[in-house]
Amino acid sequence: MDRTSYGSRAQQAIGEGVDDQLKTVNRTIVLHLFLLLCIVLLSGALQRPLGGDTLEGSMTGGFTRAQNQIILVLGAGVYAAALSLLVFHTRKITVYWQMWPALALNMLAIISVLWSVNPSQTLLRSAGLTGCTIIAVYTISTFSLREFLRQLVHFSVALVLFTFAAALLSRGYAYHGTSEFYSEHAGLLKGFFVHKNTFAKILSVCLIILVCWGGQFIRIRWLFWAVLICGFYLLYQTGSAKTFASVPFAIVGGYIFAHLRTSGQRLGFLIFGILAWTVVEAFDLIGWAMSLALEVLDRDPTLSGRTLIWQGAFEGVLRQNIFLGGGYEAAWQGVIGETVRAWAGFDPGHPHNGFINTILELGIVGLAVLAVHFLVLTATLVSLPKGTSRRLHNFVVSWTILLITNNLSGTFMMLPGDLYWYLLLLAPAMMRWNLREDPVR
Repeated sequence: MDRTSYGSRAQQAIGEGVDDQLKTVNRTIVLHLFLLLCIVLLSGALQRPLGGDTLEGSMTGGFTRAQNQIILVLGAGVYAAALSLLVFHTRKITVYWQMWPALALNMLAIISVLWSVNPSQTLLRSAGLTGCTIIAVYTISTFSLREFLRQLVHFSVALVLFTFAAALLSRGYAYHGTSEFYSEHAGLLKGFFVHKNTFAKILSVCLIILVCWGGQFIRIRWLFWAVLICGFYLLYQTGSAKTFASVPFAIVGGYIFAHLRTSGQRLGFLIFGILAWTVVEAFDLIGWAMSLALEVLDRDPTLSGRTLIWQGAFEGVLRQNIFLGGGYEAAWQGVIGETVRAWAGFDPGHPHNGFINTILELGIVGLAVLAVHFLVLTATLVSLPKGTSRRLHNFVVSWTILLITNNLSGTFMMLPGDLYWYLLLLAPAMMRWNLREDPVR
């Protein structure tokens, strides 16, 4: 073989190697953009910008009810793409055992079509819930935890900056007005969402993400602090009292819990927290704190009628199948809506409490499965697998506290195609997930 021939083949081999690397890089970029698209759609941030001005919820609100044709197409395409990638292009489908209770809850939602007061509604909405579950399994099977967290930070920064710009440049679009259906919230920030509480729900997650991970993934320090300050300012502008109080509580609780060194200390802190909560409840200190927060935010003591809604919902569930509920996303259409109307004078459409809603739709059985999920999550946080970073521990604890507190006044526990359900599935497995390649520190 002469030197010219050898050199030509060497150059060809190098060229093919470079081409393969470029293809790998391009494929990686596409997959990361797809993951970011999934997160944005699950947040519901595109509902109004893409023409769904009457939609309040996540992408499945448009996907199953066909009120937003663009979201309908995007939702169907994303679900199909995630399932295709999971089945045909994922080397190994990963489902950690910590995710099993949430998966069982998803299965119970599907099965509830058998006793639902509206089987067609339950079937469609449970399909949306399952689609979100598929995206979660695809995410944990395909990406490292670092890659996933980076996209969460990108989404959080974009949501804060775009909303801040909209609040400055188009107040009529970004704030509730007196002429709309939610006129009682006139002057409060809703951003790209239909309702200010829905925006506050997503913004609170973004703030937890930024506090825990923004400093690691945002290299420009002034930009990190500017986004964080803007985010808290926007949260205040929503006037969402419970969320406004729960975010600092979640951040501080997560920070303290993550800095405890032993399992005994973490368990003791958890027991102390439960006892402290009992004392607070006994002396009605929460009522005092909430009254103070409501006074600052200029809100009424019934939390916009939530206390009346809860009373009616509890009365209604007793008339329904308390063990299995009235069917996923359908129970309210039974006697519950009518009962709440009798108590509150209006029908709000849902109980404004994720735990109560679980009982209404899936009964005591569903609430028990949900309790197992939180027990597994708590056990994981207390035992803390070796090698887990303090930052990751802080994030999972803060997210768990936020999830619980936000569901005390909002129905955010297991909505179909929703960011909260997506994170609820992934949170218990994050400790194990982090032990894979490229772990976060």
